[in-house]
Amino acid sequence: MSITAYQAKYFAHELTKHCSSDSIQKLGAFIKDDNNGYYFSLDSNPFPHENIHLGPYRIGKNINDANIYRIGHPLAQKIINDCKGFKLEPKELIFDLSSSGIKITILEDLIGSSGYLEMYKMTISTFDDEDYILGVGVDEQRNELELEQIRWLLTLPAEISMNSIKTDDNLQRTLEQQKSKSSINVLNKSQERNARFFDEEMDRLDKWASDLKSSLETQLRDLDLEIKIKKGEAKKISKLENKLEAQKEIKKLEKKRNEMRLNLYQTQDDIDKQKDELISNTEARLKQRISQERLFLIKWRLV
Repeated sequence: MSITAYQAKYFAHELTKHCSSDSIQKLGAFIKDDNNGYYFSLDSNPFPHENIHLGPYRIGKNINDANIYRIGHPLAQKIINDCKGFKLEPKELIFDLSSSGIKITILEDLIGSSGYLEMYKMTISTFDDEDYILGVGVDEQRNELELEQIRWLLTLPAEISMNSIKTDDNLQRTLEQQKSKSSINVLNKSQERNARFFDEEMDRLDKWASDLKSSLETQLRDLDLEIKIKKGEAKKISKLENKLEAQKEIKKLEKKRNEMRLNLYQTQDDIDKQKDELISNTEARLKQRISQERLFLIKWRLV
């Protein structure tokens, strides 16, 4: 399940307002929020060892009166890393669409319904790691939730219910089947992306080699012609002193020609080395290790 850039900023904003842990004070102690859109003001740095600016923050575009807040901001990254260490027990969450003032058509058929939702992290490990946050869910009749429904459900305001959650083996099997299907889809997309990258890089190296060879061959032809003309002119010179000077000039041109040929061969060798490295790296990507880690499981209810 992917999220939009705006939703990423929204999640960063909400985490910033509500995240707390044993290692830092509750961020609310540092934040003043005027509830005027996605805005907060940071009065003190909760991470003294990090270079984090104080003052107002907003999410959005074309902002001139505040710091621009985004998922990649150092404050957001510190909070995300802190929250990733939480161990979340299964809870029931009551999501409020009816009184939110938001119209989300894809969720309207779910009003009055309930079910289960699991978010998990999938890691594809090669010589580097690719992390994905994925979600699967069902309603009480075990009908599968669409990815867009999960995405938008998690943007709604919610309250934690005091009701206990009971899961059974059938539910776990259903969620595991969905996770398997979702993970295979992500893995296929990752392989397709790597295949496109491989083709693009090979095409780039081939074009570089072709352009280089074409350019140098043109220069070599021009140089061969110049040497040929110089030799013809040298034969017509009667004075020995001038003939020697002409031959010296020809030798300089021949040396330049040899150096250009050597550079062509050396550059082609460098390109071949880059191709070998690309092939080796791509082979390493094929040796993938897949791991999954549950982030949280909730029973959801939409009102």
